[in-house]
Amino acid sequence: MTFKFIYLKAAVPGAQIHGKVGRQTSFEVLVNGQEIYSKLKTHAFPDFRDVVSIVKDVSEGGKPSTVEKTESCCVLL
Repeated sequence: MTFKFIYLKAAVPGAQIHGKVGRQTSFEVLVNGQEIYSKLKTHAFPDFRDVVSIVKDVSEGGKPSTVEKTESCCVLL
């Protein structure tokens, strides 16, 4: 997923992106402190295009919304 943050920075150059190590199965996305996605709740990764769209909307003055779609495939190693 890390490489996809490059696309987020390209779409929203002013975005400040922070990551931290949490539970092994977690991938939580917060925008302005509001959770927009939780892998712990959905058991899948978010559709990254939706994440980018929401961040871009918030950067233009919108409010954070919840990511509804998930990635269509997930590779387990």
